[in-house]
Amino acid sequence: MNAEAMIENAGEDERPIIFEELAFLPSLGISGDSISFTAISMESDKRICVQEQPPIPGRTTGSIAIIDVPTASLRGRFPSGADSAIINPKLSLLALLANKKIEIYDMDKKARVTQCESPETVVYWRWVSTTMIAFVTKSAVFHWPAVHKNGAPAAPQPYKFFDRHVGMKGMQMINYRTTSVPDPSNPQRTMPVGCLVGIAKEGERIAGRMQLFASEKNTTQTLEGHACSFVRWGKNNTQRLFCYATRTPSESMFHVYELSPPKDEKPFKRKSTPIYFPPEAAADFPVAMQVSDKHKVAYIITKYGYLHIFDIHSAELIYMNRISADTVFTTVPASHGGIVGLNKSGQVLSVRLNEDAIVSYIALKLDKPRLASRFAARNGWALTHLPRQLDQLIRQGQYTDAATLIFQYPNEDLRTPENLQKFLNAPFTPGQTTPAMQYFNFALTKGKLNRYETLELARAVVKQNRGDLLTTWMQEDKLDCSEELGDMMAGLDPRVASTIYQRVGAHEKVIRAFVDMGESHRIVPYCDATGYAPKVDFAAQIATFLQTNPPQAVSLAIGVLERTPPLLPVEKIIELFVQAQRLPDLTSVFQMALKNNKPEQSHAQTRFLEMLLSTGQVPIADRILATNALTYFDLGYISMLCDKVGLHERGAYLRSRMSQRM
Repeated sequence: MNAEAMIENAGEDERPIIFEELAFLPSLGISGDSISFTAISMESDKRICVQEQPPIPGRTTGSIAIIDVPTASLRGRFPSGADSAIINPKLSLLALLANKKIEIYDMDKKARVTQCESPETVVYWRWVSTTMIAFVTKSAVFHWPAVHKNGAPAAPQPYKFFDRHVGMKGMQMINYRTTSVPDPSNPQRTMPVGCLVGIAKEGERIAGRMQLFASEKNTTQTLEGHACSFVRWGKNNTQRLFCYATRTPSESMFHVYELSPPKDEKPFKRKSTPIYFPPEAAADFPVAMQVSDKHKVAYIITKYGYLHIFDIHSAELIYMNRISADTVFTTVPASHGGIVGLNKSGQVLSVRLNEDAIVSYIALKLDKPRLASRFAARNGWALTHLPRQLDQLIRQGQYTDAATLIFQYPNEDLRTPENLQKFLNAPFTPGQTTPAMQYFNFALTKGKLNRYETLELARAVVKQNRGDLLTTWMQEDKLDCSEELGDMMAGLDPRVASTIYQRVGAHEKVIRAFVDMGESHRIVPYCDATGYAPKVDFAAQIATFLQTNPPQAVSLAIGVLERTPPLLPVEKIIELFVQAQRLPDLTSVFQMALKNNKPEQSHAQTRFLEMLLSTGQVPIADRILATNALTYFDLGYISMLCDKVGLHERGAYLRSRMSQRM
């Protein structure tokens, strides 16, 4: 979504900002003539100082009114003949300027705290911190560390911080910002940085220019720009970013770059993004910028009352709308993480991100799911904010949007059984795709399902007897294999079930699947490959098969005997088949298992021939001996058995072979 479309969608219920009027100055007795840039001081969201002009009726001098913003009330009114007044952002201190003299008063104690004198006429001034006043003259910028944090007097005189650049000549000063950066020569110390902002009319437009001064290098530079702010950045907030907005005849841009990157921090890559101005605001330009340390966003307000909110990390626009028909001429960062501003009609306006809606707005309305994910992750909103947004989308029947929100969040933190259950329980119209299937369809397009998703999807398709779908998804590696999934598939497709069991190491169930498929010959190779053989009770398996599926018993017994050494004693195999009265099957087992006539099969050959000669299968034994199919048996023992059953010639032949070996 582009910036123009954002304006059109600003009235929707899921508005990503919370916008409020905190106070209305005319209702508190403030004249409209006194609501102006030069008469108002607002350094925090707590108090506003108004230098009332013209004087209140009945008074011969001017007055200063103090507005308490949280209670929207007039705190007090003081007579004053000062040219200008500014109020401390935290302390109950009021600074007054008359000619070149600056005095600071404690409003609670009604006493002067300290004073100084400017070497030149002051054209702009403000509290840049709780303890310091900065003032600008026609030639320079001065800093005065006027008070300590407890309000006690500090330095008696100001000092010149830097000279104004010639490029700032003729500009109206509208703002001054300060920050500090690490001193390269001493990382334990910081060096101040200041940025002076001015505007001037150039033809049909208002040009903006900034002077950025870095004391660490004693360097100054001028930039095209109308509004700026500094941002604390990095894991330990040791980095400083410089954000500024500008509108020139050729472009309108929001810029972010780093000042003096510390050696032990990852540098911030410079970023720039166009600022959109609607056609009806062709002469508009930025007038104020505040940065939220809480959310790491930049709030930019233009002369025509448009609000632009940028994510600082990416420099991407996340919201735009017109919030005031009148110019907002002063703003401050608010304690709630947003901003508070005052417009020319006297409205004190508050704007902050709606933490319950901003992420889904970025992901769904702006179609920037990756930005939404990163933004949510940086703010730690996975478990505290997104579930509420998810529930709202589901209640509204916006299931695709809800699934988008879940699957775009990093680390799969929202892909939980609880959230999946919300789709499973959601109402739906018969004949239409269920919310759960909308979820699963979305999940399948995004990659591999997790265990909970796989099992719930499997339950749904198994009920429809559509095991072929699971087979396809298995082949595409879309499912998370588990023993439970194999159990679901066992009744539909044992072959797929065996594959699942093999992947998760459910050995007993793999063997059972081989049996169900009539592939008992795979059991022994599988056990060899997995090292599972010692845990298998082959005797019990063969005994069971002899009662239920004799061909499977033959297949398994062959595999057991083919191993060297055999996985079961030869005697045990003979015993099992004899007890089951399956002598022909037993003969088949030995013939197949011993067909390669290996020396290491000597014992098995002996037991096999013994079994044939002692169970009435003499012709079979004689045929095997005549063809020399087996040659590694115990010649002496078998020759003796041959004599007992009347095979005297065969016995004599075996004894002759035995004498030859000796």
